[in-house]
Amino acid sequence: MLQNTCKICNSKKINQIKLYNQEFIKCENCTIVYKAQIPENDLLNNYYKKDYKLIGDEIIETEFRRLFRATEQLELINLIHNYIQAPAKIIDIGCDNAFFLDTARRFGFEVTGIELSQRARLYAEQSGIQILQSTNETTELFDFAIMNHSLEHFTDPVTFLSELKKKLNQNAYILIRVPDFDSIYRKIFGKRWIWFQPDKHIFHFNSKSLSAALNNAGFDIISLLRHSPNNRFTKYLYYICKTFFKKYYNNKISLKKAIARHYEDLTGREILLIAKIK
Repeated sequence: MLQNTCKICNSKKINQIKLYNQEFIKCENCTIVYKAQIPENDLLNNYYKKDYKLIGDEIIETEFRRLFRATEQLELINLIHNYIQAPAKIIDIGCDNAFFLDTARRFGFEVTGIELSQRARLYAEQSGIQILQSTNETTELFDFAIMNHSLEHFTDPVTFLSELKKKLNQNAYILIRVPDFDSIYRKIFGKRWIWFQPDKHIFHFNSKSLSAALNNAGFDIISLLRHSPNNRFTKYLYYICKTFFKKYYNNKISLKKAIARHYEDLTGREILLIAKIK
C-alpha cells in the first residue's frame, strides 16, 4: 500500500513517479525519492541475512578491500577526533566487516557494530569486535554513531534515527554517509550511475532530504559535505594493494573489476553529514 504522506517529512505533497522504468515516490517538500513499494522488514532482514553478501568469496579479497580502504578509515578517525576523544564509545550501524571499527579500536575507542549479514558478523568477530544484529540487543549508551552507506537501506529512516537517539548520550554525535542522488554523475549516467541500486537502496537522498530526516528525528545538523570519497590516497593505495596481492597471493583483478573501479572513482559522489542531538 502506498503511503499518503512522505516517509521523511510527513508532507502530503507526494507524487508517484517513474524513474528509469521503475516506480518511486517523490516528495515536493523535502525532495526525497524512495521506492513506491517498500519491502516488509521481515522480508528485507531475511534477504540481508541470506543473500546480501558484503564480502568476497575469498579471504584474500576481503583483506585486499580492508587494506586499500585504510586511508579512508583513518580520515574518518581524524574527523571524529574533532568531536570526541578515546575512550569514548562508538557504534557503527551497518558495519559490514567492521573495518572502520577495527581502526577505531586501535585508537583507543570502545566499539560496537550492528550488522545483519551473518557472514560479515562472523568475520568481524574473529577480530574480537562485538557485533550485534540490532540496536535492541544493547543497553549501552554511545558517544558517537556511524552510518556508512547504510541509512538508504532502511524501510523507515526517520523512525530508526529516532530510536537510535535513545541509544546515544545527550551530548552524542552522529555521522552519516549516503550516495548523493543530486550528483551530476547520477544525472548524466541515470540508471547506470554506480550507486543507483534500487534493488538494495530504498531511499535516495540529497542534501535537503537527508537534513530533513535528521531534523525530524531530533538532531541538529553541524556540517554537510558533498564530495567524492575516493580521493587520491584511496586511489593510490588501491593500485599499490593490487600490485602487492597480485605478486604475493596471485590475486588478479579482472578487466571488468578494473573498469568498475575506475567508474566508481569517476562517478561516486556521497553526502557526509554530522549532527548532534537537539
